[in-house]
Amino acid sequence: MKKNKFTDSQIAFILRQAEEGTAIAEVCRKARISVQTYSRWRKKYGGLMPSKMKRVKQLEEENMDRFHGGWVTFSTVKTDLERIQYAHTTTCLLPISGNYGQ
Repeated sequence: MKKNKFTDSQIAFILRQAEEGTAIAEVCRKARISVQTYSRWRKKYGGLMPSKMKRVKQLEEENMDRFHGGWVTFSTVKTDLERIQYAHTTTCLLPISGNYGQ
């Protein structure tokens, strides 16, 4: 797997700039990345904090080791990544306080 020249916190910063209203073309120009790279990062890491991004990368590496070792199917790898994304979205959507079910 190719080594990324951007750290998790740098990727999160780039994505956050665009979310805050800076034009995507401007963000990409300043970071010296293509719009395609930005779109791929947004699809993969959109809304994740650097600690969660690191966990996603760690699970991807573990799954690739398993996949190449021959004892895990691709569907298992996909299921693991979907589980992480689901856990992220459900934790973000829960209310902070209030009366539940009353």
